[in-house]
This record gives sequence, structure tokens and C-alpha cells, in this order.
Amino acid sequence: MLISMETRIRPKSDYMHSAGWQQLHVLSEKWLSELSFYKDEIRFLNDVVNKYFIWLVADEKMDTLTHLSQRLIKIEEVNQYLLETTNKHMGHLVDLIENSFSHDEQAFREEHSTLEDRIADFEQDFMVLKSDIFTITKKVIEIERLKRLLAT
Repeated sequence: MLISMETRIRPKSDYMHSAGWQQLHVLSEKWLSELSFYKDEIRFLNDVVNKYFIWLVADEKMDTLTHLSQRLIKIEEVNQYLLETTNKHMGHLVDLIENSFSHDEQAFREEHSTLEDRIADFEQDFMVLKSDIFTITKKVIEIERLKRLLAT
């Protein structure tokens, strides 16, 4: 999914080339924290879709449920990949802080920029999926409410 540069985390200007290692370290720690939070949210959404909806959704809606479940699996895989990649990136950053000659500075900054772009893409995809799940949740709850009203 393409995202405009306005949605990126990095400040405007030449920040990526001029930011110090400590600044990039703080930003990378923020990414790890956010990715860990998303991991918990994904676990919760998986529970909603796979443990709650399964009992409420009629057979004709199972395709929708299956599709949501598959999207959650994919987003969970991307989240795990980003967590691992960000941890590896943090290791490179620590090496650079301790020894500025341990990695190529330009290559590291490009790695940082690419990682940031991937995280921003992930966040956008996750927000769309979460919105879709909430929309379907509202519909399921409304249908169940109507069924109960009609049964009384």
C-alpha cells in the first residue's frame, strides 16, 4: 500500500542524514514499543475473530470471517518480521554508538529509512484491517440484537 510522505514518522528536511545516533536510537526504541503494542492488539483481534465471531456468524458469512482471519495471520507475520528486523537494526545502532566504524554510516541510514517506511506501511495496513474488523463487529452485534428482539 502506498502512503504519502506526510504520514511518515521522520521530520521534514534532511533529518535522516543529520540525526545523531542517539536520536535514531530513541526513534527505534519507539518503533519497538509500538510494534509490541500492535502484537498485543493483533492477538486480541484474533481472539475476537476466531473465538467470538465463529459462534455468531451464519454459514454464508464464513467466507468473510475466513478472509479476516487470513488478513490477521498476514499482518501478524509482518509485525513479527518488523519486530525482528527492528531488534537487529537496534543492534547495528548500538554497535555504531560504541564504534562509529563498525558499520557503513550511509548504508545504516538507508536501512533506517527503509525500516521506517515498512513500519509506516504496516501501520496503515493494520489500521485498515482493524477498521474492517470493527465495522463487521458492529454489523454482527446489530444482527444478533435484532435476532434476540425478534425471538421475544
